[in-house]
Amino acid sequence: MPDKKDFGYVSVRWPGRGGTVIFRLGTHFIWQFFGFKYHWMGYFFIGIGSNYIWQGNVSQFNESSTYLMGWLEIFMVKLFKLIMDIIFWYECLSVWAWMFLFGHLVWLLDFVFNFWRGYWQELIEL
Repeated sequence: MPDKKDFGYVSVRWPGRGGTVIFRLGTHFIWQFFGFKYHWMGYFFIGIGSNYIWQGNVSQFNESSTYLMGWLEIFMVKLFKLIMDIIFWYECLSVWAWMFLFGHLVWLLDFVFNFWRGYWQELIEL
């Protein structure tokens, strides 16, 4: 279809990822907003959680740093207690905290479905 660009499709030139991806204005807004947000939230988790995650064990870094899910496992599993303590510490705000986490789940699923290839494949291969 030579007129794909007229229908809103943009070709993808990443290695090993052929086909087309639909880019929406909302997708760009989400990328900018969450990129900025996680840039500053990274300082929070690096400051509080870095010693808690690695605990001085370099071999743990070597084992789990070779694939994306290794990083996510370390981040989510090791910091789960810290995150839950923060949520339940603010009992009056716990409903908003759960809504915040649910919103991130919705955003993650939207992200995965927009950029279908690669992310599901790596999740399934585990």
